[in-house]
Amino acid sequence: MHLQTFPFDEQSCLLEMESYGFSASTVSLRWMEPAMTFKDGIVNSQFTIKASESYICDKEYPSGNYTCIGVHVNLKREYGFYLIQVYAPSALIVVLSWVSFWLNTDAIPARVSLGILTVLSVSTNGHFSVGLTQRVSYVRAIDVWNVVCLLFVFGAMIEYAYVAMIERVEERRTIQNPRNILNGQVYLRLL
Repeated sequence: MHLQTFPFDEQSCLLEMESYGFSASTVSLRWMEPAMTFKDGIVNSQFTIKASESYICDKEYPSGNYTCIGVHVNLKREYGFYLIQVYAPSALIVVLSWVSFWLNTDAIPARVSLGILTVLSVSTNGHFSVGLTQRVSYVRAIDVWNVVCLLFVFGAMIEYAYVAMIERVEERRTIQNPRNILNGQVYLRLL
């Protein structure tokens, strides 16, 4: 299986049947027309069959000739479950992390709590999505989505830290230089 585009992937399944005990002179495997039929009402919740192709794949071995039939089935994954269980919640969590942009910079507990909560929620959602399929050693589309969501949420926390740092630097400058210049006039800051 190739899962690079999971859960928006298409899979190709191959099934070959042949006799290993009886040669072509004894057993002849051939498809009846139509080679494959699908019973109405049987639904697979994960895949839709896009196409199927039957073929004859007779084989020649040192012990003799053997008949073989095969079928090639193309499947397309249904991704509605993943949209509802993974993509929509993580997108909403990212939008929720942006609420901190509208909070006052003095609301430190609210901003920090919101930032930590959204980072933990996105990482938990990412761990949930990893368990939905087999582990592979390459990056899948759902992994890219989870990393981008985590970067957005983490970026919102970094933005707050940056704004708080700039605010403190400006406050120190004001304290160190008690004169503020406003409209060309010098005013003494009253502490």
